[in-house]
Amino acid sequence: MALKYPPAVGSILVCEFPPCFSPPEMVKTRPVVVLSPKITGRPDLATVVPLSTTAPSQIESHHCKVPARMLPKSLQATAGDRWAKCDMVYTLHVSRLSPVKGKRDRVTGKRDYEHAKVDLATLQELRRCAAAGLGIGVDLWPQAANSATQTIDPEGETGDDRSAA
Repeated sequence: MALKYPPAVGSILVCEFPPCFSPPEMVKTRPVVVLSPKITGRPDLATVVPLSTTAPSQIESHHCKVPARMLPKSLQATAGDRWAKCDMVYTLHVSRLSPVKGKRDRVTGKRDYEHAKVDLATLQELRRCAAAGLGIGVDLWPQAANSATQTIDPEGETGDDRSAA
């Protein structure tokens, strides 16, 4: 069931990557985490990072572990923790994204869909790793030097806690 609306930031969905892609690009259907909020002027696009069951042979700054407890139940059962491939950020039409399929209702036979989101700390780490995967260093964010005073809203807004003091 393809989405017809922009997904919430941090949502764990399934993405059908385009068949025209070639390895090492993503070439199969796999879970993803949504990184981008709804952005004015591009309501039908979402930026995502794919998830993998295979741990990297060497952990780099663009790798992020997503604990199994954050995944939809049907994905928890298949492989445990996942690894976000934050060096492979994709912006795709929302019709390529679907909720994770759950079990069928025993009475009605209708398919249930599972909804899950990563927590704020994991979302922040995913975004940091995506920046690293794009070669963007923290030196581009002046407030990052004093991260204890900075907050990140899950919908993408940044704010400075010092103004509240």
